[in-house]
Amino acid sequence: MAITLVQAAVNASGTSGGPYTTSYGSAVTVGSLGIAGISLVDDTNAPLSFIDDQSQTWTLLVSGAANGLVERPHIYAKANSLSGVIDTTLSLSATANAIRTLLEFAGAETSLAGAVVSPSATGSGSTPSVTLTSVPANSVIVAYAVSSNVLAAPSGYSVGRSTQTNWFEEFSYILDSGTAGSKTINFGGSNGTWTVAAAAIPIAGGGGGGGGIANRAGVLARLRINS
Repeated sequence: MAITLVQAAVNASGTSGGPYTTSYGSAVTVGSLGIAGISLVDDTNAPLSFIDDQSQTWTLLVSGAANGLVERPHIYAKANSLSGVIDTTLSLSATANAIRTLLEFAGAETSLAGAVVSPSATGSGSTPSVTLTSVPANSVIVAYAVSSNVLAAPSGYSVGRSTQTNWFEEFSYILDSGTAGSKTINFGGSNGTWTVAAAAIPIAGGGGGGGGIANRAGVLARLRINS
């Protein structure tokens, strides 16, 4: 069984400082993998609360370093989702405009224990790039780049969201990473100052790659209880 994209939901950037709500357009299938790509404009390391109305825990897999930019990418995930039309809410401890994208994937592992996340990857005047090590075969990879110049999706990747005016960000994914091993993700576009965050989640039954999130500097999103 291959991993497939079920649906995507994209919200334009907000201007009020939040809280921001983003909803899947259709009912989520039980057991699906939810991925949220969030970039914060005018972000100064404001802590995030990312919750949903099904009392589910969303895990912050990885955040991009600031690297002098006014925008930073963050990737959240919810494995083994409940069913229904799910509403998510992003709350901020400081004012920041927010861009939100939700993706639903079928066929991924029902646990994040085997997820592989990227180290902090930043640069200037070079190709925006990050390497994931020990990625299990046939994993789904999501990658989020923010730059001071125009960006393009990595070769072979599909676009989850692309913003190329005022600020520049590219949220991309590939459904099948191929054989197991290290995966280098190179974004296209004009080389500026950049930051990249990425994560891989194994296919169902694919196990872990040894680079899991258990000891990473991620945080668990708080829950909003709606019973």
